[in-house]
Amino acid sequence: MSYDLIDSSGAVALLEQLMGDTPPFKVLRLLGEPKMGKSHLLTKVVPTLARARSARHAIVGLRGQTMTVDNVLSSACNGWSSTPHEEWPRYRAAQAAWVAPSQINVSHNVFIRSALDISSGHVNDPAVWDRYLTQQFGDDLATMGDRLTLLLCDDVGMAQATMQAWLMDVLVARLALMPHVRIVLAGATVPDANSAYNAMCREYRLPPVEDIKEYATYCRQVDAPLTDEQIQVLVAVFDHKPGLFAEALWGKLMP
Repeated sequence: MSYDLIDSSGAVALLEQLMGDTPPFKVLRLLGEPKMGKSHLLTKVVPTLARARSARHAIVGLRGQTMTVDNVLSSACNGWSSTPHEEWPRYRAAQAAWVAPSQINVSHNVFIRSALDISSGHVNDPAVWDRYLTQQFGDDLATMGDRLTLLLCDDVGMAQATMQAWLMDVLVARLALMPHVRIVLAGATVPDANSAYNAMCREYRLPPVEDIKEYATYCRQVDAPLTDEQIQVLVAVFDHKPGLFAEALWGKLMP
């Protein structure tokens, strides 16, 4: 199958393994400098692979200082579900309680404290609610084992330190243990895997593409009107970064 890529065969092979019935790993840390093709893999290649396997997939971008746990979990729910409010009853109930805490009745308050083993004085603590929302999200996801489910996190290294810690040590630590879930963590940097799932993790770093023939092959695939000499000049100008090459091609030279 062709994906109109500039030599990302190594990454594609790992993604295909990740989506297998009995994969040798369940979490892929996809590393690379900007414009090396990470986002293209997540937004174009993985969805194509997922559709071929009737798998759910959700892409969550973590860039930005205002990203919250609820933002991430809601993005995943919306990406995975055609009717997210119906398919995530525990998470949506917890989310509604967090948005309108004044509406929490006594029994709900006691349930939350019991579920998280906390005192009543900490129910309004955002960190406590992050744990509670994640727990309810995970409980819902655990019931959805009918299909392969992919969580794709982009720009992991651009998230706040607290968000990265929650992602690696709380969310991924739980989801990686679910038989139907696979996870891709992409970024220029990605934190080390938690010891709870380190054995299930694989790392791949996208390298610069040095071979001019790979760019020429890509140009032929997309019918780009470039000679070999022009391709060679552009590759040198863009420092062998396939993302920059493709952006220039589509932004300036292609109709």
